[in-house]
Amino acid sequence: KLRDGSSLELNDATLTTAGGSAHGVDMENATLTINTGRFTISGANSAAIMATNSDLILNDVSAQLDGNLTQGIRLNGGSLKASDLTLSATEKTNRVISLFSVSGTLNDVNITQQAASSDNALFLDSSTLTASNITINAATTAKAAIKVGNGTGNDNTTRSSLTLEDSTINTGFVGLRAMNGDMTLTNVNVHTTMASGYALDINSQSNTILEGGSYLTEGTGAAGENLANATTTLNATNSRFTTSGSEAHAIQVQAGTATLTDSVLTTSGATAYGAFTAASGQLTLTDSTINTSGEVGHGIVSGGNVSGENLTLTTSGAEAYGAFTAASGQLTLTDSTINTSGEVGHGIVSGGNVSGENLTLTTSGTEAYGAWAVDGGQLTLNDSTITTTGVTSFGLAARNGTLTVTDTDIETSASNGRGVYIKKTSSLDLKNSTITTSGELAHGLYADSSSAATLANISLSTAGDAAYGMVIANSTVESSNDTVSTQGEGSAGIYAAASTVTASNLTLNTSGTDAPALIASLSTMKLTDSTVTTTGNAVGLNVLNSADNQQSTIT
Repeated sequence: KLRDGSSLELNDATLTTAGGSAHGVDMENATLTINTGRFTISGANSAAIMATNSDLILNDVSAQLDGNLTQGIRLNGGSLKASDLTLSATEKTNRVISLFSVSGTLNDVNITQQAASSDNALFLDSSTLTASNITINAATTAKAAIKVGNGTGNDNTTRSSLTLEDSTINTGFVGLRAMNGDMTLTNVNVHTTMASGYALDINSQSNTILEGGSYLTEGTGAAGENLANATTTLNATNSRFTTSGSEAHAIQVQAGTATLTDSVLTTSGATAYGAFTAASGQLTLTDSTINTSGEVGHGIVSGGNVSGENLTLTTSGAEAYGAFTAASGQLTLTDSTINTSGEVGHGIVSGGNVSGENLTLTTSGTEAYGAWAVDGGQLTLNDSTITTTGVTSFGLAARNGTLTVTDTDIETSASNGRGVYIKKTSSLDLKNSTITTSGELAHGLYADSSSAATLANISLSTAGDAAYGMVIANSTVESSNDTVSTQGEGSAGIYAAASTVTASNLTLNTSGTDAPALIASLSTMKLTDSTVTTTGNAVGLNVLNSADNQQSTIT
């Protein structure tokens, strides 16, 4: 027991205690130096070192903690400088190292906790710690291996700070948790195994910087990284987030702001997204890659605000979209590539607001649309390329949505596809773009159910049989300076039913057998300064009236 300014140096020491609350060293307002020491603590509620307002210098020290609620080092006030520590606990521990209002350094530390009910391996309360080469193997099921913050997590005047590098954490539950604390992690590798066992949990008024490192989780709902408070921030560079459990997103921003650069996000579980933001979350992704393989494993889901630049998003599961925005979500993508291969694996689905510039969208699954605006969603694309190869896959689609597209090439190659499909009061504004389809029954443009399309400077072509240039049903189309051509048998140029079509400077060509240029059924078509050509033994203009003498007109 050391008190009141005393100082002690121990060399090659062995300390053993077996009673309850029997500490190896009990000190207050003192200084302790140990050069090679061995502690064995087997009594309940005991610590190897219990210190208050003291300075600790430890080199080559080990502690075997075998009692219930034992502790390795508990320091309340003062300083800690330690290297080459080995702390091993077989029973439930009440934190292996806990620092309160301490400034310290740790190097070459190994901590092992065998009991599932143990508390934190390392705990900082209102403290500053710089550490390197730390290895933690913890079987804990309810506590974070490392917790950084203060006692309540709410008082911003007593923050903690952890700088950690070249370290490894393997645990059941959360790897690192910040609550009113700041963390700078460099080349830190974290692996968790339990449900909801986040590799990183950044909570109230906390900031985290990552450089390198990998963050791996296995459990259901175990996000690689979780931000949970409006005052939290994350900045990650060259980091890896990988999850294998269902509903385990690589990164989830429930609230706060996250920025990722040169990073890789990978998920393999069902409904496990690469990146997720709730309504209060903001996420910026740059020069990064997202890969998902689970069913409904979307690459990006935005319920808040997400912006991405130079991204590569790949999904392979059924109904796994490249990117999705909820009604509250905003998504801005530039210079990025999305590839999906699963059935109903749409490239982009906008239920909120999506803006894309210089995107390459490719889908290969059945019924997999390149980009889709639904239920009030808005989608704006510029200078992009959309390619679909699956059966019944559409390049662009809208259901009660809004599409604004410029300078974009759209191509579908399978049967029953659509270059563009809008329905249920959707609107389309398409300019300076191309639409190409090659499959049977693959129409270029299909407008249905009180929808409206405005086309300008469009080159539209179909090559398959029964693949119309345009099908317009109970909708309105305005066309200017467009070219429509069809090659297949029975592939009409424009078919309108109960619709209105107005075109100026339209060039319309059909070359297939029985492929009329224009068919008007209970519709009105008005063409100005236009050219209509058929070369496949077909009628140029076909006007159909109803049995009760409802009229169609072509002028």
